[in-house]
Amino acid sequence: MEQNSYRDRIDAIDEQLVKLFSERMEVAKEIAAYKKENRLPVLDMKREKEKLRAVEEASPEEVKEYSRLLYQLMFELSRAYQNRLIGGGTELTAKIQKAIETTPQLFPEGGFVACQGVEGAYSGLAAEKLFRNANVLFFSDFDAVFSAVDKGLCRYGVGPLENSTAGSV
Repeated sequence: MEQNSYRDRIDAIDEQLVKLFSERMEVAKEIAAYKKENRLPVLDMKREKEKLRAVEEASPEEVKEYSRLLYQLMFELSRAYQNRLIGGGTELTAKIQKAIETTPQLFPEGGFVACQGVEGAYSGLAAEKLFRNANVLFFSDFDAVFSAVDKGLCRYGVGPLENSTAGSV
């Protein structure tokens, strides 16, 4: 089978996933209304643990870990959505939101940005968040990133402060 055939299959599955995710979030919205009306907390840790166990049991061995991560992320998204709908944000959440709204845009929309690592690494993801339309160039080490900026190939450089697998950088 050709790569495009695989991609077509993935695209078809993704269309279904988007519809199902939207449907799931609509139910989360209804649950938020119920929780608000009944003064229940958004987080139901017992329910989440039970659901994660069921997901792991239903998943093939080779993807159990990925299934668990997917559902943990969906739970987090559902809770965030419900908290927003209920308006049950904390004082810290309000401060962060205010800071986001009042802080001026510090980085330009685009530009050439040097990153250490490979596409998909955290430095690249950070660059995409900071510069919405960046042309990200990846380099094998930090010296190459600094050199790219120093020589004018890139105007900005992005690198990690910490690495979850290797500790402080």
